[in-house]
Amino acid sequence: MKDTGHRPAAATHDRSAQGLHTVVVPDPGAPVAEIRLLIPYARTGRFALPVQELLPACLATGTVRRNRQGIVEHAADIGAELSTVVTAESLLLSVSVLAKRFPEAVELLAEVLLNPAYRADELDLVRSRARARTTANGPRTRLHRGLLHHRFGPGPLTAAPPSTGSLQAITTDDLHALHRDAIVPYGSVLLVMADTGPDTDRLHTLLADRLAGWTGGPSGLVLPPLNHRTPPDHSLILTDANPDPTQALVMALSPAVPSHSPSHPALHLAQLVLGGYGSSRLMDRLRTRRGLAYGVSTTIRDTRAGAWLETECAGAPGTADRITRDIVDTLHELSETGPTAVETDRARQYAIGFTRFGLATRAEAASAYAGFVAQGLAPGWLTTYAARLANTHRSDITEAAARHLTPTKATFGILDTPPHHHPSRRP
Repeated sequence: MKDTGHRPAAATHDRSAQGLHTVVVPDPGAPVAEIRLLIPYARTGRFALPVQELLPACLATGTVRRNRQGIVEHAADIGAELSTVVTAESLLLSVSVLAKRFPEAVELLAEVLLNPAYRADELDLVRSRARARTTANGPRTRLHRGLLHHRFGPGPLTAAPPSTGSLQAITTDDLHALHRDAIVPYGSVLLVMADTGPDTDRLHTLLADRLAGWTGGPSGLVLPPLNHRTPPDHSLILTDANPDPTQALVMALSPAVPSHSPSHPALHLAQLVLGGYGSSRLMDRLRTRRGLAYGVSTTIRDTRAGAWLETECAGAPGTADRITRDIVDTLHELSETGPTAVETDRARQYAIGFTRFGLATRAEAASAYAGFVAQGLAPGWLTTYAARLANTHRSDITEAAARHLTPTKATFGILDTPPHHHPSRRP
C-alpha cells in the first residue's frame, strides 16, 4: 500500500528555563515553514470563564505596534497566515509562512505574545460574535454537556457558556491581566516544521532569541484527571426547554484508553466496527436495515485528563427508545463475541488509510505533531501507529470490546420530544 502521508524526519528538542518545550522537525525542500504554538488553556475555574471565552479571539487582532489591519498587511507582505484555535484544553496559534521569511514570522509571533494590545473596538466585535454563539447552543450541545456532567461530574468539560451579561462586563484590562497569567511559556509546546538545512541548532537559537522575553507560568490551566465514576442511574433523560422537534438524539459514553496505551489500537478498531464508519454494525442495524437513524458515529475522545468513547445517533422524533435498545443489543453482541474476520479486515484497512489521510498536508501534519508532543508522544507517533494497527489481531479487538464495550459500562443520554420510558437494559 502506497504511503502518501507526510513522514517526519528526526526531531530535535529543547526545553527553556521558562518551561517552553521547543521541537524542530526538519522538512527538507519545503517552500513553506509551519509554526505551531500550543498553550494550556483548559477552563478550570482559576480564571473567570467570560474572559477566557473572549481572549483567544482577541489575541492576534492587535499589538502595541500594529492594529488588526496592520497585522493582516504585514502577514501578507511576508507570505504568512496567522490563526487561533481553542480546544477543550489548549489554545493553538498557527503560522504558515514562506520559508525565506521565517525569521519575520517568528518576530510577528513574538510581537503577539509579548506586546498585545487588546483594543476596545476589537473587544466589542469579538463580544458580539461570542453572544451569537452562546445563543446558538442547540439541543445536541446541551445533551452532550449534560451527559459528560452525569458521567464525570462537574469540571471544565461540562462548564456552560458564559451569559450575555457576563460577557458585556469584560474589559480590556481583564484581557491584559489574563494574558499575563495564562499566555505563558511554562507547559507550552512550540513546534516548527521547516527546511532547516544542515544545522537545526540555528533554528533553535533563533527561536530562543526571539522569545527570550516571554516569561510566566505555570498557569494551572490543565484538565484535572477525569472522575471515571459510573452513576447509579446509567441513563440521563434530558428535559429541554427548547427541544429540537425534528429529531431524537441518543448519546452514550463508555470507558476508553489513551493513545499511548498498548491496547489503544485494538479499542480503536473495535469502535470502528461498532459505529465508526460506513460499514459499522450500528450503521447497518439502525440505518440500512431499520431506517431508525440517519446519523451514526462513534469516536474516542483522548485528552491529557483521560479518554472515553462517545456513541451518537440521531433519528426521527419518537425513536430514541428504540435506538437506545439497538445500541445496547449491539454493544452486548460485540462485547460477547467480538468482530468477524471480515469486519476486522475492513476496520483495519479503513483505520490505516485514515492515519495517512490525516497527515496529507504539511499544515495538517504540523498541527498533529504539536498535539502529539503535548500528550507526551513523539511527533511521528501517527506514522508508527499505522504499523501497530496492522499488527493488531482479531483476538486483540475481541478482548478490547469485552473490556470496554459491555452495555453495563455505558452511560446513555436521551433527548426526544415525545414522552418515553426508561429503556430496558441487558445486564
